[in-house]
Amino acid sequence: MYPANYTVYGLCWKWGETITDNGYSNDVWVATGKKGSRYSWWVSAVYLKGDKYAGLSVENGYCWDDA
Repeated sequence: MYPANYTVYGLCWKWGETITDNGYSNDVWVATGKKGSRYSWWVSAVYLKGDKYAGLSVENGYCWDDA
């Protein structure tokens, strides 16, 4: 959990459970860290600034190597 107005950098994104909060819905989740070789510390993009993908590249920002 990150506190409000905390700066966190997204590494990549993937589709997951749809989250609806405060009138917004989104099924994009953003990895904010790595544990070993796996992406981790996922946060719903509905809570992040930017577009549907939290400002990450749609084409190149997908978490391809996440097992």
